[in-house]
Amino acid sequence: MTDEDKIAFGTMCEALLRSDAFIQVMGYLSNSDLIELANTEPHEVKKREGLYTDIRAMRRLNETLSDFVNERDALVEQLGADEDE
Repeated sequence: MTDEDKIAFGTMCEALLRSDAFIQVMGYLSNSDLIELANTEPHEVKKREGLYTDIRAMRRLNETLSDFVNERDALVEQLGADEDE
């Protein structure tokens, strides 16, 4: 991936993270999983493990998208510094 591609991808990731639709969907999914997790019966270990995995996956998605945004910001800063020299 070229620097230009990374910058464009980071911009898309930022738009997604700031999207009202994405925020609402992720919030709904996370909250519904947390509620379901809290309402499991003591013997439903596998169900809790699956819900925990889902919650971690959503958090990891957010972290990964944020990482691409941070990489974009670092590249933009670096390219700006290179132009100033």
